[in-house]
Amino acid sequence: MQQKKFLHPTTTQILTATLIYIGLMLYYFRNLLFGNHTLFWRDILTISYPLEKILSHYIQNGNVPLWSNQLDFGTPLVAYPLISIYYPTRIFYLLFKFPLAFTLHYAIHFPLAALGTYLCARTWGSSHLAAIVAGAAYGYGGFLTSSHSISNVLMSASWLPYTIYAFLQLEKNWKYPYFFVGSSALAFQLLHPGAQNFLLTLILLATLTLRKIQHKPTFFRLNLILITMTATALLLSSAQTLPTWHYTQNSSRMFPFSTQTQNYYTYHPIRLGELIFAQFLGKGFPKSKYLPAKYWKNFSTVPFFPTLYLGITTTALVLLSLKTKKNQFLATIALVFLLISMGNHLPLSQWIYQLPLLKYFRYPEKFMILPFFLFSILAAQGLDRINSKKLVSLILGLLLLALSTLAIFSLSLYPKTVHLSLLLTWLIPTSLLLLFFLFWHQYRGKKRRILLSILVITDLSIHCAPTIYNAPSKLVQYPSAVAKQLHKYHATRSFHFPYKGEKLKSIPIDYHPFSFAYYYIFREALLPNQPLLYKLPALPLSGPMQYQRPYLWRKTLQHARNPIPLLQTTGIRFFFTKLLPPSSPLAKHSLPLHRWDLLGFELRTLPSTLPTYFLTTQAKTFPSREKLIQFLQKSNPHFPKPTALLEKPLQLPKLPPSPPKIQWKLLSSTNTHIEWEIQSPSTALFVALFSYAEDWKAYLNNQEIPIYPANLIGSAILLPKGHHHLTLEYPATWENIGRILSLLTILTLLTIYAILLLQKSTLLPTPHPSEEPFPSSPNNPDFPPK
Repeated sequence: MQQKKFLHPTTTQILTATLIYIGLMLYYFRNLLFGNHTLFWRDILTISYPLEKILSHYIQNGNVPLWSNQLDFGTPLVAYPLISIYYPTRIFYLLFKFPLAFTLHYAIHFPLAALGTYLCARTWGSSHLAAIVAGAAYGYGGFLTSSHSISNVLMSASWLPYTIYAFLQLEKNWKYPYFFVGSSALAFQLLHPGAQNFLLTLILLATLTLRKIQHKPTFFRLNLILITMTATALLLSSAQTLPTWHYTQNSSRMFPFSTQTQNYYTYHPIRLGELIFAQFLGKGFPKSKYLPAKYWKNFSTVPFFPTLYLGITTTALVLLSLKTKKNQFLATIALVFLLISMGNHLPLSQWIYQLPLLKYFRYPEKFMILPFFLFSILAAQGLDRINSKKLVSLILGLLLLALSTLAIFSLSLYPKTVHLSLLLTWLIPTSLLLLFFLFWHQYRGKKRRILLSILVITDLSIHCAPTIYNAPSKLVQYPSAVAKQLHKYHATRSFHFPYKGEKLKSIPIDYHPFSFAYYYIFREALLPNQPLLYKLPALPLSGPMQYQRPYLWRKTLQHARNPIPLLQTTGIRFFFTKLLPPSSPLAKHSLPLHRWDLLGFELRTLPSTLPTYFLTTQAKTFPSREKLIQFLQKSNPHFPKPTALLEKPLQLPKLPPSPPKIQWKLLSSTNTHIEWEIQSPSTALFVALFSYAEDWKAYLNNQEIPIYPANLIGSAILLPKGHHHLTLEYPATWENIGRILSLLTILTLLTIYAILLLQKSTLLPTPHPSEEPFPSSPNNPDFPPK
């Protein structure tokens, strides 16, 4: 009967695990939570930070953020996939100032994921101490720490363990609180859209259901649970998913990705060594500099996840757990998804990615979520089986041999400047393992497991915590340095700002759906007293010019219903760039570019080629893509002096500061009428970033003209030469829909939370043999000996 304690944690044990995980969070995010720094790498800088800043502005001023005039000429924020106004952490913007609330929005998901994995491990039969190790391995291991810059991956991955935990509890005994926990966790994966992780969670649940296929009643009941949990999750998240679905239909995401785009970020087989040897390909992953090009083919030479370190000690525990059939089943699932994450490096990948749902997903490296989660569960099982010194010595000896081989391989790849960091990376886990063997005879039973648990958590903290800070190697201060880093980030993407002396005159925008979000940062940090521009310059077009810099943006053109032929090419992006003078404050952050101003567009004929930039004095249309390519190939380079057509900025109404309160009249406030006077020196494209282009109407000199979708959800208007009066109108269709959906979601969530509070005593039931997902017995090999 003593084995039953492995299944149901007490309240004290849960609190102990929670405090440990919060302590790890404070260590990992110490400079963010106790300083004036903020995260800025990759998606955080270009997408999450500006969007969260806009969202916090609405919430802190007491407005329900269903609509924003500051994005895309008016955007339904309730439908914006990466804003997710219903996500629970939005309450932080009411309680704290923006920098701390923004950090907590990310940091809280690490202990959340760790605690969910702890509960899963206990349900799977692990001891309290082993389950703590499982939570640390998943919540603070390489996968989740590398996901900190990709909010939808991080947040959806942190809810996965709770769905599995609830499903395992429901397997033996139906109880409504477990059902609502599992359904809510699935719904939260969709509230901050992580559709790929949502699908992977369902696949894992379906796979666990297949274990019972020989037992018909249980198999039928588990399928019923899975279907009802999924349906309930879709209902709970419908206020977010329905508008998002409508919004996504107006973007290029509704078209299947090409095979090359899907597999751009893949888990290369050579990175398997990284599971036990952190950064064996070098600090910061500079693989493109040293490894032969044949390793990467047409794939990205920059990893989607900077480090996928599992840990040599954790790997040893996983191998120790493979003695039982149950653990072998979990290991098989993990290995299958590890292989799928290798993308085009596998022969069957083209067939796999033609499946109905998978063809809409990209970057196979994301599939590593399931191997890391299952390996963490298996590590807990292995920790409860460390009494056999011969087996432990054999496994750790083989791993040390592999680690030394990888170290020699790494040292042969890289110059002497990185040898020291690589040697330290090799010495740390090696020293920890030797320390463990040194005290093997001194400690027995629980003390031995405690020592090994400390080694696992220390190893992960040393190698994974820097992932948050070393990309690209340091934090920035809030807020002005964020703008500088944003400028530096876009220096490789022809994104520069015109200066007149030391004073910033205007900020031209990179034509990307989040351009106004980018501008929001600069307006806050550099031009706090300037109004937000609502319009972009008209662009004269002609003549090609090769631009010798790698192109990092992927497919950016909306395949529209009736676009002008010029916009039908799959690699077009409009831009406006100008070199900074050496005297400007941001000049030291820029990379060297051409010594001329550039107005026009860029074109990619193939995803793997460098873009071609074009300037033209007269817009042209072509009957086919082939005709356009022929024209571009025959055109001569021509660089006339460009004329920026930025008119007077449109003054936005400023909301007075007020205490947080719900102002129902501002639920879906829209700006439905915008006018300009425009002077165009030639036929040109007026590019504007407004969502739902099919719902807008454009009038040129009081006569309606077409709007052509381009560049994801951006749009363009063809303007003739001369002076014109341009009017844009939009019907406010989201007013009533936004109110109904938001109230429906709020009432549904309040009902669920009330049920959970009323029945909270059943969440941790008294142990009973009939409730155990994996019944314990003296002959059951799934439990460690006394």
